[in-house]
Amino acid sequence: MDPSLLRRLGVILGLLLPPGWAFAQHRIYIDPGHGGADVGAVNSTHGTREADRVLLTGLELRRLLEEDTKETGGGGSWKVRMSRSTDVFIPLGARSADANAWEADRFISIHQNAYNQTANGTETFSLNASGKAADLRNLVQAEALKAWGLLDRGNKTAGFSVLRNSAMPAVLTEMGFIDSSKDHPFCASDEKCKLYARHLLFAVQKHYGLKEYLPGAVTIIVDNLTPESYLETGHWETSPYKGGWTKDSRWANVLDENPANTARFRPNLPQAGRYEVSAWWLAGTNRSPAAAFVIEHAGGSTRVERDQRSGARQWNSLGTFDFNVGMNGQVVLHGALSAAGPGQPSATVISADAVRFVRLGDASATPPPNPSPSPPPAPNPMAQEIVVDNVSPDFSAPGRRWFKATHTPGYAGTDYHARRVESTSDPASWSVNLPESGAWEVFARWPTGSNRTEAAPYVVLHEGGSTKRIVNQRKDDNIWVSLGTFQFATGYAPRVLLSCWTRSGDFVIADAVKFVRR
Repeated sequence: MDPSLLRRLGVILGLLLPPGWAFAQHRIYIDPGHGGADVGAVNSTHGTREADRVLLTGLELRRLLEEDTKETGGGGSWKVRMSRSTDVFIPLGARSADANAWEADRFISIHQNAYNQTANGTETFSLNASGKAADLRNLVQAEALKAWGLLDRGNKTAGFSVLRNSAMPAVLTEMGFIDSSKDHPFCASDEKCKLYARHLLFAVQKHYGLKEYLPGAVTIIVDNLTPESYLETGHWETSPYKGGWTKDSRWANVLDENPANTARFRPNLPQAGRYEVSAWWLAGTNRSPAAAFVIEHAGGSTRVERDQRSGARQWNSLGTFDFNVGMNGQVVLHGALSAAGPGQPSATVISADAVRFVRLGDASATPPPNPSPSPPPAPNPMAQEIVVDNVSPDFSAPGRRWFKATHTPGYAGTDYHARRVESTSDPASWSVNLPESGAWEVFARWPTGSNRTEAAPYVVLHEGGSTKRIVNQRKDDNIWVSLGTFQFATGYAPRVLLSCWTRSGDFVIADAVKFVRR
């Protein structure tokens, strides 16, 4: 019998029969590591303590399990006990003994890691490599990667005390490395720790054969069959394979650029706030390893790439974003931006099926890199500058529609590139070899004219994803216009794109970009 139906039957029986006859609930024991005098791992620079962060995560997981039990529309039915719910120290042996005496069904120990600031990522442990504990371990690790997207350190075995001495299947998850500059923004954020707890809930639900369900959440799903909310451009086909979210799934060739293949998922959100956005697709060996989803949200737009060769028939997180009420936001899957890059396997197909929006709470700003950031450094008069002009080999304007021009003075170098606006991305690209990682301010320049677009869409590709900046190319002639300051990794990579996809004006102008170290 479907476990959700069995659970609802149990609720009915619990209402009809005398006390003591209620439907049996799964007993989940939550163990936030350390506590009291034992603070666990510490980020000494920012004073972040493991014991505090894992307690917050464990309390949120308990709340979600209890709320899930109250709701009869989905999810499961649980009894929950914690080794500690305050900042106190509990000996390791006492934790397992308490879980054993309570006759828990599953034991989940929550930790954060540290290793001399030289390691990062998420890993999850069980005592043995197979069995029920290993099954739960694998699900916890998979959901943890969806929640935070950190380095996958894998599913592992270890003889930790709580794994060895607990009579029930037990797992221990290391959320991330609290002393790592990459992981600390996640470990230190209340919002991110609560997001981790949500995915622990999903792992437990799936472990018991239940569908993923977040109690109390506003959930909107836009399927490829949803009227008025799903729109295609270009050429798309219905997949002959099963596994679509509802009836079927759609696919398109990433190499078709004229017209561009795009799939737009535009939800009608009943409330403003922060939403987790996830996509469902059909995987295959010919799918793009870098399917380009552009999320247009209240704060602008963010480009996220996902490997569609895996992740079939499941919700794959694209991140959390703030949205306004109504149909003001959308997710766009771009075929022309999803072609495999250098060193990646060839790709021919993207899959568009469904996108889910789950409200997590009121809108809030993305957590800063650290909870107590240092003051910004004073401007450096000797700051390094790197300019890439359109005549540089690091500039690329694909296709036949971009052309060189010298009609209007005010350009850098010997000429500039231009293209008519059109409902296709076909972006010009500037690649830059940055000598060091860190903050760089990005500038662009162009010669103005009355036939220029007033909404040229520049996209800056940085460590945090991508950011779109709209500029008016009828103004600011022959000057450097700032697109913002962003964090970049060292090395050579495409850094700035300029699309021609705009309804304003006749031409988009691609001239030069500049990077200034901050």
